[in-house]
Amino acid sequence: MEMKFGDRLRVLRKEKRLSQKALAAIIGSSQGYICDLEKGNKSPGSYFLKTLTEYMKIDLNWYLTGTPSHRNSLSPIATKIGKLIEELDAAGQADVLRYVEEKKMLADFKREQKS
Repeated sequence: MEMKFGDRLRVLRKEKRLSQKALAAIIGSSQGYICDLEKGNKSPGSYFLKTLTEYMKIDLNWYLTGTPSHRNSLSPIATKIGKLIEELDAAGQADVLRYVEEKKMLADFKREQKS
């Protein structure tokens, strides 16, 4: 199942553990606007996109289309994982992301302990 624009916004917002109201305050918009974007009722303006991509540190192309700009530079295993993750709903994708982030943090911690 391909994620839509609003789904990607919701996932990103929840990854940062932000409410719609908190994200709106950061971006300089309203909670209702964030809600409408997530539901697909509105499209984002250029200022919103610029501010959001800077704050979230995300690839604008991925945010708009769901396809990273660097898609061809991914390893075969990363490409396969990406395709599998795309079949999950937004909640499943967020769960996978949290799991991978936790594994990376653990690996970083172990690497620091060896130093």
